[in-house]
Amino acid sequence: MDRPPIETRIKWASRLIGAGLLIQMGTLFRIHPLAFVAFVVVGCPLIGAGVVLYLWSLVPVRSK
Repeated sequence: MDRPPIETRIKWASRLIGAGLLIQMGTLFRIHPLAFVAFVVVGCPLIGAGVVLYLWSLVPVRSK
């Protein structure tokens, strides 16, 4: 069964945001400079990509 494109994009956006949040939660319990680097370099871009993908999925797709 095929899903509409918006559902697939929103599912991927939620996975990216969830992965970013898990990484950020994991680094909050470590007191180490590399934990901060992982928080900023890995966690924040994943959340940002998820938010951008979610907003992009709200844009209607033109059919030809």
